[in-house]
Amino acid sequence: MIRNNDSPRSLDLENPEQGEFLGIPLWACDKTELVDWVIEHAQGVKPSTAYAINASSVNIAYKNAEYWDALQSASVVYCDGISVYWGAKLLKRPIPEKLTTTDC
Repeated sequence: MIRNNDSPRSLDLENPEQGEFLGIPLWACDKTELVDWVIEHAQGVKPSTAYAINASSVNIAYKNAEYWDALQSASVVYCDGISVYWGAKLLKRPIPEKLTTTDC
């Protein structure tokens, strides 16, 4: 997904818009969107999974089929590393920011 900062978009917290980064699903969300998603899903009864990716986790995913499959089936995968942030930008798939979970 390419985020267009010029136009507002509605967010369906049940089905976050997914783009991809080197074949890995990637939600181009900002901090507010991620926090809203986590709060909503923490209160729900439906199991959800969220993964943060950085350069190391991308490398691991390419070497470990089980981890690759987990990322493919995750509810949300978001950027947690500056290398993924810049890589997405270079691939013309910009994301608003990297989201280090401890900073949210």
